[in-house]
Amino acid sequence: MMRNHSKRAVVHVLRQAIITHWRYHPLPIVRYYWSMAISDGEYLVTTARDLGAALKHFRTRAGVTQADAAGTMGIGQPYLSSLEAGKFGSSLTHALRLLRFVGCEVVVRPREPRG
Repeated sequence: MMRNHSKRAVVHVLRQAIITHWRYHPLPIVRYYWSMAISDGEYLVTTARDLGAALKHFRTRAGVTQADAAGTMGIGQPYLSSLEAGKFGSSLTHALRLLRFVGCEVVVRPREPRG
């Protein structure tokens, strides 16, 4: 006869098994991503979603709300929200794919102060 375990206990055991599995140890993951590392405060853009995340990061870092940014740029707040979600359209997706194909990468970083 099998013991009745609560769903929470079973989920806990499964999570432990997954997390402690050899494939998920941090060292191999760190080694894999080390070659892709870029400076703090920069975003490596390989997809439209990455660019949207960079837009949102730098907007919030500057302390600007979506409504203020949209108003200043002359666009609607829902449109800005869709851009931050990575919905740019197929032309950006194709351009990013082409850049990867020819061995280039796009990095978004804060502009250096001029003066």
